[in-house]
Amino acid sequence: MSDNAFDPDRAFDPAAALMAQPGWRREKLQVLRWLAHDARPATPPVRAALAQALADADWELRATAMLVAARLRVTPLAASIAGLVLPQRPGEGVTDTEYRLLLALRDAALERLGSSRERRLPPGVAAALGGDLSGLVPGLAMFVHALTVPLPDAPPEPAAVAGVVSGSEGPRLADGRWLAWVPPVEHWLGDDGLAPGVSNPARRHRPTHGFYIDAEPRPPGSPAQAVDEAAQLSARLGCSVAPASSDEWEMAARGPDGRRFPWGMNAEPAVRSDLSPWNVAGTARGGGEWVVSGDSLAAGGAKSINMAARRRVAPGTALGYRFVFR
Repeated sequence: MSDNAFDPDRAFDPAAALMAQPGWRREKLQVLRWLAHDARPATPPVRAALAQALADADWELRATAMLVAARLRVTPLAASIAGLVLPQRPGEGVTDTEYRLLLALRDAALERLGSSRERRLPPGVAAALGGDLSGLVPGLAMFVHALTVPLPDAPPEPAAVAGVVSGSEGPRLADGRWLAWVPPVEHWLGDDGLAPGVSNPARRHRPTHGFYIDAEPRPPGSPAQAVDEAAQLSARLGCSVAPASSDEWEMAARGPDGRRFPWGMNAEPAVRSDLSPWNVAGTARGGGEWVVSGDSLAAGGAKSINMAARRRVAPGTALGYRFVFR
């Protein structure tokens, strides 16, 4: 082979370089998901990237790398997958049912890589390993989706809305308040593993239109104050302004991929980034925020970092809130 010929086995691969670096959690997860999505050949740099991820302290990176390695049939990693430590505590971000699903997915991965198994795979697990989630119940399908499907890299462009100024650093209002754009793409909402309280079953939802939302919460107030302030702002800007509904707030805080927390599925990563895929910040800190849905409901906050969880709060309580601009 000449010195000028392209050799994919020796080529520099950004995935391998990224996995070797500390930090960059958000980017690492996205790269792993794209490897699963593209089903690219498992060149040595790709195998090195997967081996790095399988040894990571973060279980979400390990679990995603396991599923990717199985899809790409990287048989040299079978031993690492067989000994993989999987999360099993609610404090890590998984339910008992999800832990059992991860064990079944590991069995399916090892079988795909040439190992025998003694336990029978539950229905839908083998197909889910290959990307077909239709055989799983919605809650478990959402769990696997959150681990394996990349965020969209080209969502629909922001719409023109009166009073909203678009710039290179992002959308904002004329008074300088930053906004985030939530495009009209399919989102996973709800969570079948929530503690008893306000029901919010797992489901897919596609908004009919995209919307802008406050990137940071507004100062604490009551739901009535939020409604009054939104009405005044609507008249001043000449566009529709309303407090975020529970579904709008959840889409903005959680992103489209079914993640449980703004940063992903692991409840306790080394570094929490309280920034959603749609660049909404601050949903997992403070006392929570009002969401307008006909009841006195709140979501988010430092004690309620599951973005699907909703709770009833006394109407007079002062909480932050966000406006949606259409």
